[in-house]
Amino acid sequence: MKILVSSKALALKLSEIDFDRDSVQSVSLAGLIPGPVELRIGTQTKAVKIYVESIEWSGMINQRQRNWRWVARLLGSVEEQPVVLEISESIINVIFQY
Repeated sequence: MKILVSSKALALKLSEIDFDRDSVQSVSLAGLIPGPVELRIGTQTKAVKIYVESIEWSGMINQRQRNWRWVARLLGSVEEQPVVLEISESIINVIFQY
């Protein structure tokens, strides 16, 4: 899947996850296209949700034992800007445009 999201808004949502004790298990999109869709990031203990723009749609992605800690740190350290995330079962690419 490929989504467009605010760097600071996603960083804020990811800060709700305790990465020392938890890890992301699944990522999914819910909603109607075109328009904003809900990105759901599920861990063993909670689910965080944020509205994003979907660029490429896919259903649920199983990211068993994947850790989004570095995404949270990276997005928390940059200026507010739109970023594109390409998410698959094995990788998370964060694309910035300057």
